[in-house]
Amino acid sequence: MRAGKEAGMKTPTFKAVRCALIALACALLMLPGRAFAAGEKITVAVVGPDVEGAPAYYAPETEVELADGDDAWTASSTVFESAGLAFEAEDSAYGVYLDSITSPVDGTALAYDDATGCYWQLFVDGVASEVGISDVEVADGTQIVWFYSAFGDEIPESIGVLADPDAAATADEPVQGAGGIRTGVIVAAAAVVVVVVCGVIYLRKRNAA
Repeated sequence: MRAGKEAGMKTPTFKAVRCALIALACALLMLPGRAFAAGEKITVAVVGPDVEGAPAYYAPETEVELADGDDAWTASSTVFESAGLAFEAEDSAYGVYLDSITSPVDGTALAYDDATGCYWQLFVDGVASEVGISDVEVADGTQIVWFYSAFGDEIPESIGVLADPDAAATADEPVQGAGGIRTGVIVAAAAVVVVVVCGVIYLRKRNAA
């Protein structure tokens, strides 16, 4: 009987299952460790002029979970892309500089305007930043707002919403940034663990039969 069991345990099916379990275990070990760490969460919003020139959300206040190596600019560009906003940025002696964001209202590339002095002014926690986006030190709960305005302007208390629901992201459509990717990795890792455990239980029952 024991010889029969040993022979059964060496069948092609058993070998295939064993190889699959080994492969899954290796894949789990190769997942980046940061995928299991809780990241800091910050919010990013973009405010620009609507058709009448009044401030409106091009991208509403959107929460982004940072992964290792992410910063304020990573979060900002993630929100821009999620909201479907075309933008231009360049590296400078002071870090990343946001040249322009294309208005979802009329397709105009809003950059520095000599006539009005407006540009994409950076606000951190409600205050105009004295440093560029690359030098902003973020912490859990940091609020970043890009507001097309002139130097000295403040974030308005009342900010409208664009009439066209497709022109910008809405609060009901959260961005999937670095944190979203990490969540997907965690789910995948959990699935691998479940498969490995089930495989081990199956092999033990087969061995005991």
